[in-house]
Amino acid sequence: MRTVAYYSNTGVGVETVIRYTDRHVGRLYDRAAMYAAGVSTAQGQRTADDLRDLARAERGVVRFELQLRSKAAEGHGIKTLHDVCVAPLPDIAHNYFQDRCRFDAVVAGGEWKIKEAVAQARRHGIKITAPLGQLMLDALNEPPECSAGTLKKYRALANKLGVAPVDLLNTEPRPPMRLDFNHGLLVPGAAEAA
Repeated sequence: MRTVAYYSNTGVGVETVIRYTDRHVGRLYDRAAMYAAGVSTAQGQRTADDLRDLARAERGVVRFELQLRSKAAEGHGIKTLHDVCVAPLPDIAHNYFQDRCRFDAVVAGGEWKIKEAVAQARRHGIKITAPLGQLMLDALNEPPECSAGTLKKYRALANKLGVAPVDLLNTEPRPPMRLDFNHGLLVPGAAEAA
């Protein structure tokens, strides 16, 4: 899965995130920012007042779009236009949002994520010291001090526990949040069992 992020004009915050493979494309975007920038998705011209009203109405809402290539669509039984009309599209979209693109992953400050990873590892009897050490080496762009197989194992464990190298460098205390599929809003997040 490849990820592309488009940042706001101010450079603070991301306005669009695209995650894609050769079988599907998932897009998350801030439509309020699009309207505020004067971009309209409708045919014809909209006035500046119309765009401001649309931006105000969409403030705080994130949109998700899913594009399936033919093989992925066929995997869900969609081959014809009629199939689109009867397919469980909300369920398919939710599956890609959550399981494929992982857009609903809990995000938080690094301090919370590290503590949660340690707690999860301990609950499952997993030793976490060496994998966290490897993450720190990764964060500092230092070469690993273990075999390729061990390195792969450590990185897979870190991914499973939801921590990344940057979390060890950015330990600001932000509460956990996640993006809610049904409402398109950030809501308080809770860790899921690994």
